[in-house]
Amino acid sequence: MNKRLVYSLALLLSMVAFAPSCGDSDPCKDVECGNGTCFEGDCVCDVGYAKDASGQCTLKFTGQYAVAEDCSNSAPSSYTITLTEGASGNEVNITNFWGLFKNVVKASVDGNTITIARQEPDNDEFFVQGSGSMSQEGNQIVITLTYTVSDESGPTPVNDVCTNSRFVKI
Repeated sequence: MNKRLVYSLALLLSMVAFAPSCGDSDPCKDVECGNGTCFEGDCVCDVGYAKDASGQCTLKFTGQYAVAEDCSNSAPSSYTITLTEGASGNEVNITNFWGLFKNVVKASVDGNTITIARQEPDNDEFFVQGSGSMSQEGNQIVITLTYTVSDESGPTPVNDVCTNSRFVKI
């Protein structure tokens, strides 16, 4: 047999042996991760997100938090808030914010950064805005915020500036 024919057959056999079969399918074809990326059929979540019971990536810091804060124009206070995922995957709703707001305060999330755009949750001329970050300290999730609540009901606005407010997941 001709050497060229032997080499051609060997090359053809190796190509057939290592070529994917027609029956193989993409393991990520029908996998929806939300805020993450599918890798070999499993979700790998973006920073700030974790897999829920269904395997989708949702905000990992939703839940109840104990708040301890000291603000510029109000007495030191402790209260509980609840964080739930908002309408979009990068939004969180905060219930009982500042220990006084009756309606939800909305915040946007980008990785571990939280931004509270200026808003008037209760339509009563009290506005809030601020920013902060989320971190993991041991087995605790901690949110640290700096924010301002402005009472704009009178002729001169009064600000209550809350720095390094700590929200610890309970």
